[in-house]
Amino acid sequence: MNRLDARFLIDYPGFRFDVTCTVPLEGTIAVFGSSGSGKTTLLRCIAGLTRAPSGFLQFDQEVWQDDARGIFLPVERRHVGVVFQEARLFPHLTVTQNLKYGMKRSHPSRVSCWTLSRSFSAGCHTCRAVSSNVWQ
Repeated sequence: MNRLDARFLIDYPGFRFDVTCTVPLEGTIAVFGSSGSGKTTLLRCIAGLTRAPSGFLQFDQEVWQDDARGIFLPVERRHVGVVFQEARLFPHLTVTQNLKYGMKRSHPSRVSCWTLSRSFSAGCHTCRAVSSNVWQ
């Protein structure tokens, strides 16, 4: 199958978000549109950060959301990442603490958070220390 099938319907005050799409799971995919057209809402629905009251989402052979059958795979089991334009880290935590917070909600591999955070700082010469706060 190797595709993503999505149908979402959300009624907002003054706006109806109604999307149906099939996307091949290969190459690079871009979502573009005018401001307020629903790009972020679509990505949030796919990631599981927003639950559409009426929705269906199938990633390859796995159904992630099907409201007709009462299926909703939680965000931490979807293994999808979304990078937002705004900062989404906890400013009072260090980089390593932010990584540990996220890892508590998933099933991390054997790579430790410390190894992961050290590899980030080693690969980025302009990065601040992993023990510093996010905004330092």
